[in-house]
Amino acid sequence: MRVEFVKIESIKFDPDYQRPLDEARVKKIAKKLMEGAAKAVSLSERDDGSLYCYDGHHTAKAFQMAGFTSIPAVIVQGDKKKEAGWFLEIQQNTKRVFVRQSQKAGEVAEDSVSLMAKSLLKKYGIEISTGGLHVGKTGAIGAIRSYCKKDVKTLDSAMQAIKTLWSDQPEAWCSVILRGMVEITKEGLVNEVIKTARKRKVTPRRILDVSSAMQSANGVNGSGASLAKEAIKTLCGIC
Repeated sequence: MRVEFVKIESIKFDPDYQRPLDEARVKKIAKKLMEGAAKAVSLSERDDGSLYCYDGHHTAKAFQMAGFTSIPAVIVQGDKKKEAGWFLEIQQNTKRVFVRQSQKAGEVAEDSVSLMAKSLLKKYGIEISTGGLHVGKTGAIGAIRSYCKKDVKTLDSAMQAIKTLWSDQPEAWCSVILRGMVEITKEGLVNEVIKTARKRKVTPRRILDVSSAMQSANGVNGSGASLAKEAIKTLCGIC
């Protein structure tokens, strides 16, 4: 490990695990730099001598915006996989990193949970959404990662049921539906739901509407998962 000033123009940023640049955040950091709130960036020196920033992407750009040509840096020997792992280690307790970015970095770092989640996403032909509800996309990567840690077998069965029933529905892979179906699977009701949901024309939209109504009703308490489970059972006529 060494500390030195590095030309900003010589620093590289790997998009395979780094967050997209937020220009508004860069401007805020640049303003603070001019007031004295400066810090070093963390760089990895790869075998070919190139320097990759694995922590401080926005800081480096802010220094550049503020008129600096060099930046203080802590440099260690590394490679792409190590950089992604360091990125996760440093950022794991900060709210600034979206779960989808942690998933992306974890795949590069070959983190076991990230690889399990990636495998399931590929298996069911879905991508991570960056916003909104869309067919074949999910914003529930946090829930998927959580279930991968605890009960990947149940998650797999629940995801299979969702694909079987609602592969063409934009709400199919939202967190509430996913967690509700996991609870259904835990109760051993998934095959019965698959059998009756089609007959009764149960859709993810109807499940969301019923679970929302339950939540608003007097005396009904519970998490989104438990309410979604009850909504699925109600719509499927399962007591």
